[in-house]
Amino acid sequence: MNTSNPDGEKRERLILGAICAYIAIMSYGVFRAVPLAGTPRQAVFLKIGWGAVLLGLLALVLLGLLRKGAVSNLMRKALSFALEIPLAIKAVLFLVVTVLPGALVYSGMDRGLLTDDWLMLSLILPLVGVGAITAPFKQLENLAGRAAFSALSIAFVLLVAAQFSLVNDYPFSIGWSEGNRFYDYSLVFGRRLYQSATELEFPYGAPGRYGLWGIWFLFGEFPIEFHRAWNAVLWFLPSLLFGWFAAQRIGAWPVRLGITLWVVLFLDQGPIYAPLLIAATLVALPMHHRSLWVRALFLALAGWYVGLSRWTWAIVSGAWGGLIDLYLYYPKRTGNLLKRLLPVVLAGLAGVTPGILANLNRILAPQETTLSLSQPLLWYRLFPNSTYQPGILLGLLIAAGPLIILAAWFLVSRRDRLDGLQLLATSAVLAAFLAAGLVASTKIGGGSNLHNLDMFLVTLTLLVLVLLAKEGQFAPQRWPIVMQALLLLVITIPAIRIMNASVLPDPLPDTATIKESLERIEAQVDLAQKSGDVLFMDQRQLLTFGFIKDTELVDSYEKKYLMDQAMAGNSEYFEAFYEDLKNLRFTLIVSEPLFTRLQDTSVSFAEENNAWVTWVSEPILCFYRHKSTLREVGVQLLVPREQPANCQLP
Repeated sequence: MNTSNPDGEKRERLILGAICAYIAIMSYGVFRAVPLAGTPRQAVFLKIGWGAVLLGLLALVLLGLLRKGAVSNLMRKALSFALEIPLAIKAVLFLVVTVLPGALVYSGMDRGLLTDDWLMLSLILPLVGVGAITAPFKQLENLAGRAAFSALSIAFVLLVAAQFSLVNDYPFSIGWSEGNRFYDYSLVFGRRLYQSATELEFPYGAPGRYGLWGIWFLFGEFPIEFHRAWNAVLWFLPSLLFGWFAAQRIGAWPVRLGITLWVVLFLDQGPIYAPLLIAATLVALPMHHRSLWVRALFLALAGWYVGLSRWTWAIVSGAWGGLIDLYLYYPKRTGNLLKRLLPVVLAGLAGVTPGILANLNRILAPQETTLSLSQPLLWYRLFPNSTYQPGILLGLLIAAGPLIILAAWFLVSRRDRLDGLQLLATSAVLAAFLAAGLVASTKIGGGSNLHNLDMFLVTLTLLVLVLLAKEGQFAPQRWPIVMQALLLLVITIPAIRIMNASVLPDPLPDTATIKESLERIEAQVDLAQKSGDVLFMDQRQLLTFGFIKDTELVDSYEKKYLMDQAMAGNSEYFEAFYEDLKNLRFTLIVSEPLFTRLQDTSVSFAEENNAWVTWVSEPILCFYRHKSTLREVGVQLLVPREQPANCQLP
């Protein structure tokens, strides 16, 4: 190395180290992917491609070892040449490298070839580099900022492609509860779709949430693929809007766009449900408006909507409104403390009151209307376990730890701008939402991801964006080197999570299998309903979207609601269910395949499985037997036993 140029020597070592690290990542991915390749030809293709890239990279490393500064000089010349490319060509190249990974995922072309997550990541990293060079934004002055924008853009496209890869016209449920959720959504605006002898009831008491997913039932009978597309949109559009409006005063528009993309990726680590993000958007939209009454109006609207969506969110809009006023307006007011704090209190009340009023019945009679309060807590899920490998605490630390430290640095290092009251309010709100999220994550049925920490994660995001807005200009190059390193983690952790994730759904059955399964179910339903009631315990979307026609719906005993009651051990609820089973009320039950095997905690969702087996599977299988099991589509048809055994019910 050139000892007369320490900076050049350091740069050369960093480049060679990066090349070696990349060789390790790609080699690891190839070694894992080759045994999983779809065909022998694909395996050979992987080996040849990896060998060619490996030889080229090793040649660069050897060149760097033999000739001092050769690699850094080569990189500098290549970069200089790339920067001279015309802007229009740069824009096209940037678009191509940004969209290409998502196109592969959405089309399914990578299935069987780029099966391994690490191999996919190793192929995306060079695209990030190309995107950094070709990003057509003059406002992004340094290469690090361009690389961050490129990585965020590619990860966002991958996220969107992953969501839309689930959009299809497959009539059966994709996942345990997806199909029946479409039925739930239809109950707000689409009850006309069903034939029922009784008035259909909506058991969950969350019309804000279910109405958002089911809004299109108000306008007509759209096919299932349309509703799956709407579901895909709701997993990224609300966070996109929230990020854009919350970052409205942070830097130039490319910086703002990059922050917005980061918000989407960061909150997807929950993931966060759309209604909470819509409320956050309503709060963020007018947060820089000087009029308290304008802000209060939006806070009230957000509080009302979020209260209708989930009772545990009732106070969140008020907390956000109070914090925003405390940060942006309280320091500018004059007069005594009471006069300065009164608008903070009013903002908080404007957001809290509608949410509380929307849930007054739950507050007055929680044991009668709030099932989740009676479900057990599984504290071990805070720690590494089979349901969520890192555990909630470590998972949260990985996902949000760097951002928490960064936010704390902002708060502590700017004591001239934040007084004790602001710090106390911030700490109290974050601590309360963190505690609530941790407790909710231990509730049976939860703990498989971070979504129950939604209020904490959104509040933390909003807090950081408000603090950045107070700075006026987003200039991380002026931060201490440790904080710059933390910012790198804040950006890369959610981006790499998307890049390094298996996003393709499992292959669906072929068209002939789907058609045959539907015909068998319809024939059995038509025959059974001539002599009694048919219970669609599962797959109710078959009725919602007309795959099975002219069938009377029994709205009781839907699978997810049965599971909620089972997890709560609600023996009073099951009395009517067991009575109907004893009386063989149903001539046919449409269900998922039922099992009676109990599990221990080494198996994912063991307690949930055991509750289902104890309260649902065993009682049903005591009085009913399976007539057909269509495993390809996940459906079991059960008919009454001629002579039920001496059933021992819970």
